[in-house]
Amino acid sequence: MAPSSSDLKCLLEKLLELRRQVVEGSQSYLAAWGCPTVPPPAIHNLARYLALRQQDLRSLQLELAALGLSSLGRCESRVLENLDAVIAVLAATQGLAYPAPSYEEFYAGDTALEQHAEALFGRPSPHRRARIMVTLPSEAAEQPELLLQLLEGGMDVARINCAHDEPSVWEKMLAHLRRAEAQTQRPCKVLMDLAGPKIRTGTVVMPPDKPKVYRGDRILLTPDVTEVNSDISCQVTCTLPAILGQLQVGATVWIDDGKIGARVVRVEPAGVVLEVEKISPQGKKLRAQKGLNFPDSQLQIQPLTDKDCQDLHFVVRHADLVGYSFVQKPDDLHLLFSELERLEARPDLGLILKIESQKAVKHLPAVIATSANRRPLGVRI
Repeated sequence: MAPSSSDLKCLLEKLLELRRQVVEGSQSYLAAWGCPTVPPPAIHNLARYLALRQQDLRSLQLELAALGLSSLGRCESRVLENLDAVIAVLAATQGLAYPAPSYEEFYAGDTALEQHAEALFGRPSPHRRARIMVTLPSEAAEQPELLLQLLEGGMDVARINCAHDEPSVWEKMLAHLRRAEAQTQRPCKVLMDLAGPKIRTGTVVMPPDKPKVYRGDRILLTPDVTEVNSDISCQVTCTLPAILGQLQVGATVWIDDGKIGARVVRVEPAGVVLEVEKISPQGKKLRAQKGLNFPDSQLQIQPLTDKDCQDLHFVVRHADLVGYSFVQKPDDLHLLFSELERLEARPDLGLILKIESQKAVKHLPAVIATSANRRPLGVRI
């Protein structure tokens, strides 16, 4: 049965109220981020999206879908425009005039997203929307044919990890890349990823008769190898020992890109005791120089190290994009912006924020708002 005029009127009133709540809620976000009176459109839309997602839309979406109208489920890039378009249709059923967004206004967010992606990564291939990024191995400095093969294979962005090699090696890689670009007539962006504070495993001490760790084993994460209790299966030092005092019982610890998942079960003067909870049934060897990640711990880490500041001298002269590790809050961005300004980095040098903790995810909207209109920006989760 077709909805009655009173049903449509009621739905219209619900949408108008939702729009009011979204507008008011967005102002609260903008104020918290310290945005100017007239914020950039993308940041304004982000605030509206967060305000929209504070509402329970399920019953309203069912009503809209039953009428063949947008259920607001894909409005990330156009929150207010999407609401206004639906409101305009419902208003017309009541003989009311409500200003609907034009086609250009409705898709302005999508257009801006494409423009921003192109500013960061260059033009997309005519055959695909996604860009292909390849991390260059050390061999790329001595094998010019490797860069040629990568470009011919479709590489759009060459990534250099500043945690490895040194400027003289990076320079050789880039020289080979530029020659390959000239040969193939294919442009390629360069991302240089700052190493950031290295939180990795150091010295590993295992019992002679037990080369692997298994579920239920206990590991002592420590600044220095020491004598341990009988319930400790092995020891591993941490390359950034200052963080150990910030870990609490119950904290999650991932080792070696998540191959070993553990939880802090005890804090001792010698370090923290981890119990392995997630691991392959066949066990796993615990090795040195493997990443340590603490996703639910509120760690105080300086994201820009002395090495990063030194590497930035090379990065600002050669890269199109700079990757920034361990960004957790807006203040972390101010550190990098200040250094880039000191080095007189060109304004089109793009920035890729690496989001690696729950704290970073929580502060992500504020971090994005802080970087608005400063530089081309991308986010890597």
